Amino acid sequence: MEQFAASNFVPDPGAYMKSWTCAEMSQKANNWTARNVERWCNPAYDALDAQAAREMDPERRRQLFIQMNDMLVDEVVAIPIGVRARSLAPARTGGYRPDAVGCGNVEHRGLERASP
Repeated sequence: MEQFAASNFVPDPGAYMKSWTCAEMSQKANNWTARNVERWCNPAYDALDAQAAREMDPERRRQLFIQMNDMLVDEVVAIPIGVRARSLAPARTGGYRPDAVGCGNVEHRGLERASP
């Protein structure tokens, strides 16, 4: 068992979920540099990823990501045990309010420079 502390740092899960596609499998051919270090490959997952990349309806796209997440958990590719909060705002920024997953106000509205 190995702990990975990687998580999605933006509201859209597309790039993060793509990490587990067959094309992202880390292997000798790509000098072990691809993101799918578990080397799990499932063509059904890849098909959902391709569909999510083309889907324009936010609710249908959300459902595709839920299906993809369920596959990762059901096939024990990843065992989510928690979410590590991470601040995306500079330390000297006022008006920053982290959200439930620690991403904060990613649109940077209402942020102002804090006094030193």
